[in-house]
Amino acid sequence: MKKYIMKNVALCFVFFLIGCSVGMSPVVEIREEGNRITLRTKHELMIAEKEGVYKDDVVIVGGGINPQPEPGLEVGGIAFLPFAKFKQLTAQYGDIRKCLNSGSQEAKAAVKNMNCIAATDEIRNKIKKVVNAIQDGSRIRSPLIQIDAVRLGVIKNVIVLEGQEFPAGASIGSYYLIRDLKVLKWD
Repeated sequence: MKKYIMKNVALCFVFFLIGCSVGMSPVVEIREEGNRITLRTKHELMIAEKEGVYKDDVVIVGGGINPQPEPGLEVGGIAFLPFAKFKQLTAQYGDIRKCLNSGSQEAKAAVKNMNCIAATDEIRNKIKKVVNAIQDGSRIRSPLIQIDAVRLGVIKNVIVLEGQEFPAGASIGSYYLIRDLKVLKWD
């Protein structure tokens, strides 16, 4: 009887480990060959050239999450101001996040858009957390984050269904592979 129980406990543990490793598998498969990068999910394929690295502290002023139930390449998009520009405008005009502020138009003109592809599931979750925080609506939030990303020059971007390729929808702004993201300050 003891052997039977021990065997079942061991089997349950093995199934638990298998389940955890399957659940933790990355959503995006990334392959890099020189300057070319291939990103693949279950139904998407993107081939791109690396156009440069973007490392900076930025203030998030807007964004949205991709509403697809199945994770795809693009987590969503963020709108941001480089922190240096945010500091300069805030010193000059005060709280530029308020629409009636005289500096808000200059701030809007300096906003950059970034379509985010997360390098890992952990970064995917961080992006979602930041965007959800600014969409809370209960108060103005502009998280300060440190971002490390690679700008992608897209060569091919397709949806793959039953072996056939279909063009993926176009996005506003450039695609960036987010390699690291740290929240430095929530407000």
